[in-house]
Amino acid sequence: MEKKRVLIVDDDPAIRQIVRVLLERDGVQADIAEDGERAVAMLRGSTYSVVLLDLLMPRMDGRGVIAFMREQEIATPVIVISAVGEVAVDLDPSLVRVVLQKPFEARDLRKVVTAVLEKV
Repeated sequence: MEKKRVLIVDDDPAIRQIVRVLLERDGVQADIAEDGERAVAMLRGSTYSVVLLDLLMPRMDGRGVIAFMREQEIATPVIVISAVGEVAVDLDPSLVRVVLQKPFEARDLRKVVTAVLEKV
């Protein structure tokens, strides 16, 4: 069986590494991007099962990544991880499956990622 592949997009290196370690312990292949521009480049060249996406980042924010995915018809489910309150109001529900508020518990992240991966 092929490993599920997740793209983690966050400008905080500690969050990227913690999330990567948690997911890899569950047998998920995890790639990381430090901002939206890098995420777009990675989405152009690879296929992912899920994108974990911060909203507030330099260079290109999470909303820009979602807009790119919509324009390119990339239907990969997105899990937003953000400290911004009320973020779900204007996010594309056809892509964004879940919004996790920072700080989040490791078990909650793993539970959400597992649930989304089971549906892809």
